[in-house]
Amino acid sequence: MTNLFEFRRKVAEVVPFALATAVCVNAGIVTGCQPERGTSAQSLETKGSSGLGSFLTGAAPGAPGGPKVKGIWIAENVEGARANEVVERALQHGFNTLLPNIRYTPEQSVTHLARVAAEKGIDVQLWLEEGIKFLGGEGADASLFMPCSDGGKEHGVEKQYLDVRKPEARRFFVQKAVEWARIPGISAMQYDDHVGYFLAKLPCSQGAASALSNGLDLLVKETHAAVKQANPRIRFEFSHHNAHWARSNFAVNWPNWMQTKTIDGMYTQAYTAANVGVEIEKAKASGVKGLGLQNILGNDQSGATLLKNTQSTLQAGLGVIFFKWPNLNTTERARLRQLLGGLSYAPSTTEASSRPTGEEAVYETQNGLEPNVCLPSDTQERRIRYAGYCTSNEGELEANFDGCERSTCAASGGGMACTEKSKWSRSFFCRVLVRKIVGPL
Repeated sequence: MTNLFEFRRKVAEVVPFALATAVCVNAGIVTGCQPERGTSAQSLETKGSSGLGSFLTGAAPGAPGGPKVKGIWIAENVEGARANEVVERALQHGFNTLLPNIRYTPEQSVTHLARVAAEKGIDVQLWLEEGIKFLGGEGADASLFMPCSDGGKEHGVEKQYLDVRKPEARRFFVQKAVEWARIPGISAMQYDDHVGYFLAKLPCSQGAASALSNGLDLLVKETHAAVKQANPRIRFEFSHHNAHWARSNFAVNWPNWMQTKTIDGMYTQAYTAANVGVEIEKAKASGVKGLGLQNILGNDQSGATLLKNTQSTLQAGLGVIFFKWPNLNTTERARLRQLLGGLSYAPSTTEASSRPTGEEAVYETQNGLEPNVCLPSDTQERRIRYAGYCTSNEGELEANFDGCERSTCAASGGGMACTEKSKWSRSFFCRVLVRKIVGPL
């Protein structure tokens, strides 16, 4: 009998992923024919649909019977044509799940992203970073909020915490959750550590940690019930710190939420690269679905470290969600796609083999400075060809550069010569991926 995995894989290379499952079934291969990334026959136009839920025997990533989530939290506005770019980039990395942030992407754009992603077999789940912290109260009754702040601000506006000990504050939260649960095209909604109180920086929480924790238990219970009533097919999930850290620093007792089944899943954040092994063991002991990994390179993390931690997480049987796009070079990105089991992918022009080959090295800079493409060995005037990319300080792709040449290393020290100068007003992270000496002056 035809190998099911290989059959799906070959079909998916030439037709949209949802059609791959249909072709598989039409070929008489039914048992085990669910796609690796869940797809749905249900229209995304239907209010309250679960987006990439089950299609025949398939299930969305993270759902019962579905594959592990291998996704990314997206901290940017994904409107219009940007949705196609994000989906393309997800395919480059091998992700099966996108989690757009509702703070940046309007509801109608989330649905558009879900529609575009579905065509490529990628699931969309909603990231609700806002939690119980609101900018300036956002016009709500001041009596709903705590009388102090942790000092956090955004655009100069102070963030205020809902006082979830108050029933009316919980109702305010629940109403917003129900609205988001009805967004078409999403299979899950996921809150993070903004549901919790930063006790060490919140003076008015002193002596109230237990009461606040009980209030959060009630909040989660009431929200879960209301969300399920509004959309029975959606999953209500969280990403937070490990159980000990969440309880002692945020008054959050999420193991209790899991035990009482008032959440449908938990992912714990492992943002310190050196501690990922410990966090994996804690996650396995706690029964969580996966880990959140910090992608930004530098400090204690290289591309190789990120790949190693990703592999360890997956080998432990856990899903993985990346915090923003990883700054990986072409070789590292191909390895990540292999680890995540992504579909075969045809690289874009800037990744193609037409790029200069030769010395494989990475040269980096930050804080708005142009990267130096020269090495100490460049003691003579000679032509150097190079290629790479720049991202914003949030990890979002800003510019690719390819086929660039410079011939003044010995004379000037050698910043890049073919980038858009207007973009250097922002803080950038740039990598020169390939460098080759192509001749003398």
